[in-house]
Amino acid sequence: MKPTRTRHTPEFKKEAVALVTEKGHGYSEAAALLHINVGMLRRWAKELQLNGEQAFPGKGHQSAELEEVARLKRELRRAQMEIDILIPRGHKKKPQRTSPGKHCEVRIH
Repeated sequence: MKPTRTRHTPEFKKEAVALVTEKGHGYSEAAALLHINVGMLRRWAKELQLNGEQAFPGKGHQSAELEEVARLKRELRRAQMEIDILIPRGHKKKPQRTSPGKHCEVRIH
């Protein structure tokens, strides 16, 4: 039976990292106290260090970079749909070769 995945709140993650950074516990000790994986705790600490208060935005609250990526993907999808409407897939021109397939040698006497 597959164990269910636990979702931790941003507050829990910050408090878990604080056990290491402020309370002086080691990563392994803090992870054991909280019954979480030590690798996860290290990842949370790194994210908190890199992003500060913006770390752990929660579901639906993405960073500005992720929001921009999502917007660009939507824009690309829309542009592709417009292209497909204007030029159906079976009617697109095939690229023409600009150079011959085989190299020929020309000798000058």
